[in-house]
Amino acid sequence: MLTQIFMTQAINPCFQIIRINKEKESPPAYYQLSKKIENLISEGFLKSGDELPSSRVLSAMLNLSRTTVTQAYKRLLEEGWIFSEKGRGCFVSECAIDLDLHKSSIATLSNNIKKPKLPVKTEIAKQALQFPVQKEVPFALIAPDMESLPGKDWTTIVGRVSKSPWMHNAYAEPGGYRPFKKVIADLLRRSRGINCSGSQVIITSGVQEDLYLALQALFSEGAKIAVEDPGFRPHRDLVEFLGHRPIPIPANENGICINQLSSDKELDAVIVTPSFQYPTGQLMSLERKLELIDWANSCGKWILEDGYDTELFTADEPNPAIASLDKTGSTIYMGSFTKTIYPGFNMGYIVVPEQLIPIIEGIKMLTLRHSSEVHSVILTEFIEGGFYEAHIRRLKRMYQKRRETSVQCIQSLLSQFGALEANTGGTHLTFIFKPELKINDVELNLYLRQNYHIESRPLSPCYVKEKPQSGLILGYAHFSEQILTDSYRQLRDGITNFLNRAY
Repeated sequence: MLTQIFMTQAINPCFQIIRINKEKESPPAYYQLSKKIENLISEGFLKSGDELPSSRVLSAMLNLSRTTVTQAYKRLLEEGWIFSEKGRGCFVSECAIDLDLHKSSIATLSNNIKKPKLPVKTEIAKQALQFPVQKEVPFALIAPDMESLPGKDWTTIVGRVSKSPWMHNAYAEPGGYRPFKKVIADLLRRSRGINCSGSQVIITSGVQEDLYLALQALFSEGAKIAVEDPGFRPHRDLVEFLGHRPIPIPANENGICINQLSSDKELDAVIVTPSFQYPTGQLMSLERKLELIDWANSCGKWILEDGYDTELFTADEPNPAIASLDKTGSTIYMGSFTKTIYPGFNMGYIVVPEQLIPIIEGIKMLTLRHSSEVHSVILTEFIEGGFYEAHIRRLKRMYQKRRETSVQCIQSLLSQFGALEANTGGTHLTFIFKPELKINDVELNLYLRQNYHIESRPLSPCYVKEKPQSGLILGYAHFSEQILTDSYRQLRDGITNFLNRAY
């Protein structure tokens, strides 16, 4: 039978030297076969125009399936080594020799080829991955449990809007859905005292996009941007990624230190989290806010205010936004619905002075184009119906109980290791270790994640120039009181075992 097959086509004897390794760890048979045929062409055994055996003949000769031969021929066709003619078969391509010479010349000259260089900022982008998305386990900062999510009114609105997505399936305006912009302006006026129009509100995906848009609109490369020390590392990294210089300024229990700001005459702006300073949880005092506004107005600088955890502030003292106190338009306010709805909904906003509206919207058009109009419609109805503010009141009551549980657990279970930094609300607590314990919080955090499934964050990486304190940032808001109680016991055991292991 095999002889009859061969008699139907003249076979170049070189094909008889092909051997395919069929061991388990070997490359796929079709790939091996295609490379063997490439070598036959490269070494001159096959010339331009030579006919290849049919798939039926070659499969019988090499004891392979016809599918394997067909796949090998397909690869050779795609790479230009062979060509096919309908009804005749496959032949060595005229350009196959040139292709081989080209590959050989590249291999010979590879040492002289200069690869394009990547800019330094790519390293900053890679470093951002060191601030990982946390898993939904204690003590993650953004992992809402089912009880924390909006209720039936929310699901009703989502269901109704989702049934008619074609109503909002075109490109949206870069500034956002106009009714939503007006609703946010009204909400900020009621809750934060910020007097702005709907046109001043630009809809975004969150505070990081807010900061990106503001920095792109306000500065050329090389601007000096003051950041809190300790502070939110993604803010600092984004400033540097965009070609600016983040300048760390100490922040104490009253907020960022104004005398340090005033000492650097070349600063162009400052980024602050005054309502719930990240990571310490401190509230910027009213006096410090007014001093910051005076500094900005007297020097012609910008204030970029991140309203981090503002909606969930529960302390008794007043907490006006800097943007509500600044009547000169030097403050840009940034906010999101990440903590109050849920991170996956991915909606935020930035409030800008009138003269920046076309600039910010233009940058949005050139880069991110627009935000989700369907999500905007859902939130518009949720806020207009009074459901959002009722939801916030419910979250505050719920989170206050969880915070009280956390404080009690920390005092009873962890006091031998350290103490809390502040307790003004928000969604996390900052626990600082006693210096004499000499705990490496980065190593401890990794140990807790690997051995106790605890997703805290280490405190020390939040510092730049200031002497770093060792501690843990503990998210509590999205876990039930029972889960928190059990988790703090695990945390105590984890720290104890880590210290014993170290010694």
